[in-house]
Amino acid sequence: KSLLSFRTFAILLLCLLSANTAWALNSATLFFVGVPKEVQVGQRFSVSVKVGSSAESVNAVSGSLSFPDSLLSVVSISKEKSVINLWISEPTVARNKISFEGVILNPGFEGSSGQVFNITFEGKKSWKVFLNFNEGSVLANDGRGSNILGNLGSASLSVVSSVAHTPGEKEPESNIT
Repeated sequence: KSLLSFRTFAILLLCLLSANTAWALNSATLFFVGVPKEVQVGQRFSVSVKVGSSAESVNAVSGSLSFPDSLLSVVSISKEKSVINLWISEPTVARNKISFEGVILNPGFEGSSGQVFNITFEGKKSWKVFLNFNEGSVLANDGRGSNILGNLGSASLSVVSSVAHTPGEKEPESNIT
């Protein structure tokens, strides 16, 4: 009887691992591209929000991302070159959060890096900054609207003062007369 239980357990485990692997291979991602390692206070920089789904065509993308609004401000959001054809809810900034929801018409999008939208930020204050997706969904173009999102990306950068001097350090003297 214990051999049967072990065999049943092993078969169930193998089935679960196979299903999990198949799900991981068919999963989609929401991620950031172009995040610099460091920017200066007052410097503007652009970050792309992308969707990836190489194994299955997708027809809808939605989510929200957060950023520290005490350290960064949103200058603009561009939907230019987006894979989204119809915006249910255009990318909207509310305090430290950007929410979005859009549809991709048939045949949908399939690929490793589809542009959803682009954000231009400006550094406000020196500190380490984290960009995170709070939630998201990527729906398959399978007639059932299956959520195939497997991974929400994150990114980090540093906002630094425009002049990097040690406190008490004098400005370097110029040799120009």
